[in-house]
Amino acid sequence: MVLKYAQKDGDGNISMGFPSHFVINQEGKIELKTNGFDKTAMLDARINQLLLSK
Repeated sequence: MVLKYAQKDGDGNISMGFPSHFVINQEGKIELKTNGFDKTAMLDARINQLLLSK
């Protein structure tokens, strides 16, 4: 699943930070893509936005 949504460089090689975080909605669309540590607040906020918009 991660390979499906990973960013790729001009040569098609996967270019992804560590750790990588993806929030994918029920339709399979990427709602948030980020990488790095200490992203808990950002992830929680986006997930809550999606849950409240239903």
